[in-house]
Amino acid sequence: MRNNNAMAVLSHLLSHHPHLIVGVGTITDSESLFSVAASGAHFGVTPGMTSALYTAMGQSTLPIIPGVSTISEAMEAMERGCDYVKVFPASQIGLNTVRSWVGPLGDLNICATGGLDFLAAKEWLSLPQVKMVGGSWMAPNEILEKAVDGDVESLEVLRHNFQQLY
Repeated sequence: MRNNNAMAVLSHLLSHHPHLIVGVGTITDSESLFSVAASGAHFGVTPGMTSALYTAMGQSTLPIIPGVSTISEAMEAMERGCDYVKVFPASQIGLNTVRSWVGPLGDLNICATGGLDFLAAKEWLSLPQVKMVGGSWMAPNEILEKAVDGDVESLEVLRHNFQQLY
């Protein structure tokens, strides 16, 4: 949701690639949450949460992965029925901090984003509660530009990198 064509891209993905599970990130307000829900997206992700977003989440069937940066925020998300949280910015919060959360919050499922790179992502994924990682490092602009220009072979680099994570 960070650019003006996000909804158009979402619509294209949903209509032309029905086999994909499509999530939408950077939902920062109720209006965006309701738009994403109406689009048919499968889930949404926020960088943080507000009381207004929690209210909107309660009025929608769209599953949300709320952004958290403290154990208290993670506890609130779990209390409000969220199965997953997005730890953001993961590089600033730190893996050791999140490891300390898992003792009291053993059922916490985590998506880590923000400031990670390939090596950090691999380290984060070593924690069983971290189910996914993300970030712009996953699809660098230079590779995407080559792919848009028809160089599909450049996408092999991405596939290779992802295989190395798991």
